[in-house]
Amino acid sequence: MRPLSEVERLVNRVYHELMEKGYCAIPEAEVKRSLSMMYAIGADDDQEHNVRSVEQLNPVTGEVIRPYKSLSQAARAIGVNRSVLHRAINGGYTCQNFRWRYRDITP
Repeated sequence: MRPLSEVERLVNRVYHELMEKGYCAIPEAEVKRSLSMMYAIGADDDQEHNVRSVEQLNPVTGEVIRPYKSLSQAARAIGVNRSVLHRAINGGYTCQNFRWRYRDITP
């Protein structure tokens, strides 16, 4: 038997909490499959190979206001979809009244 992944452990815990509170009348396999998909999608956001740091800039001066570890983290912080912020960065547009750029990482 293989060890459970972090997502599987989280799914099991959430499912059992729902059952204890009586919130779940759906079959266990269906609930766990849905929860696994939901958590697996979020888990991919911060995988090392997908992370590209982002900087929030003052629209007038261009000074860095705040760095973010990833595009997803920045998008969540300002309440927009990741693709909206990505388009703003690539097109040179403002998003939520700020300029944005990918942070260059020098070794």
